[in-house]
Amino acid sequence: MARGDVVNQIDASVGAGSRVTYQPSSGVEVMFTAAGLSGSNVLINEAGIGVYNGTTESFIHANPPGESTVQGPAEQLNMKIFVNNSIYFMVRNDDGATRHTFMTGVTTK
Repeated sequence: MARGDVVNQIDASVGAGSRVTYQPSSGVEVMFTAAGLSGSNVLINEAGIGVYNGTTESFIHANPPGESTVQGPAEQLNMKIFVNNSIYFMVRNDDGATRHTFMTGVTTK
């Protein structure tokens, strides 16, 4: 991949509690700008969006602690998450039903 190339991924039928990852090739870095789940009646805190290294995962909290859970697009917009071959991007379906996931970004290196 060349610098500036768009990275898009849609995964159909991701089971409840399942994780979808994007791990760039060695020497490639990608900045992700949006990700989430699709489907009706999805809550914003049902998309676990973050980074993963094969063992440990860390998330952006779409629904901050103490805030009420609201229905709406399960996505994070205006995010800038940089990943490489050892720390890669992840979307986890925390909804109780099977959903589609998406992620989009741009190659930076």
